[in-house]
Amino acid sequence: MTDTRLRVALVGCGQIADAHLQEIRKIESAQLVGVCDSHLDLARQAAARFGVPASFDDVGEMIRSAQPIVVHLTTPPRTHLPLARTLLSAGIHVYIEKPFTVTLAEADELLQAAAVSQRLTCVGHDQLFDPIWKDCRELVDQDKLGEIVHIDSIQGYDLSGRFGELLASDPDYWVHRLPGGLFQNVMSHALYRITDLLPDVEPEIHAYWFSHGSKYPFPTELRAMLSGRKTTANLIFTSSARPVQRIARIHGTLGGLEVDLESQLIRRLAPTRLPFGSSGDPNPPGGWNGSSR
Repeated sequence: MTDTRLRVALVGCGQIADAHLQEIRKIESAQLVGVCDSHLDLARQAAARFGVPASFDDVGEMIRSAQPIVVHLTTPPRTHLPLARTLLSAGIHVYIEKPFTVTLAEADELLQAAAVSQRLTCVGHDQLFDPIWKDCRELVDQDKLGEIVHIDSIQGYDLSGRFGELLASDPDYWVHRLPGGLFQNVMSHALYRITDLLPDVEPEIHAYWFSHGSKYPFPTELRAMLSGRKTTANLIFTSSARPVQRIARIHGTLGGLEVDLESQLIRRLAPTRLPFGSSGDPNPPGGWNGSSR
């Protein structure tokens, strides 16, 4: 019987690769056919731990031997454009770990390469497909909140582990070579929770950044405000606040929500108990009076 599952391979067997391989294995319609890393030992250990039948240290060899239909690209960002171009030109769809590319110009070039090859490429903004975010979007799409007027997005990050130690001890680590440093590598999660609901393609942006304490010789805190025609947003990226949180608060003309991705809960933002307006009614007509989830 012919195996009709989607043939999937992965290039780049560093720390984040484990999360990709773990999730691919859960998909019944996907079949892991190969892993590749410039250090063959890394590819072999990943193959052994996740039951992948083949390991490689050369992308071309992987393409020829494993014949993947889709490749997950989990290498450092500076390699994304050249590797993705190689994969696309071979007729392979590419799923790219964030950051998508190092610069906007590279992103434009990569999207053009995908269009020419008639293959798909996308960045791994996985939290947009988190069940709790999909529930949130369903409520927004049902107009339960009315017109969205403001979004708060909080992204906590813990630098106390091995990754933080690498950043603090190795000034040549690839994250430091990104134009946006740590923020460019991590804050996209907080940002796309905003852009998913912000209708303006080019909002006005005001931001500042700093380092909290003296342990890290690079910025660890970011505060930004985005201002569109009708909607504003605040982005908080923090490495110092505890507990570490991933939260979005969405404020509309009819109601509000708090989405907690850590606890997988949506909480309705309750109306004020204080009287206001001529009637003293804290619930404006047409408001959403659904219960907390």
